[in-house]
Amino acid sequence: MPDLNRARVALETADVVIVQDAYFPTETTRYAHVVFPAAVNLEQDGTFCNSERTVTLVRQVVPPPGDAMPDW
Repeated sequence: MPDLNRARVALETADVVIVQDAYFPTETTRYAHVVFPAAVNLEQDGTFCNSERTVTLVRQVVPPPGDAMPDW
């Protein structure tokens, strides 16, 4: 498990924190100086690897809203 206190201190003391997230607000975006909108899985093409190391091909179903872009 991550050391949450260490992570919070790092985010609080960083000169610049840039976050790309499909959801806003989140606990991490609270520390961000810049937030880029991210596309979710049905809004992008590519591959997805889960925690079981299974790779799945993902095809775009709908375009991402606004300025959202794939997270890669």
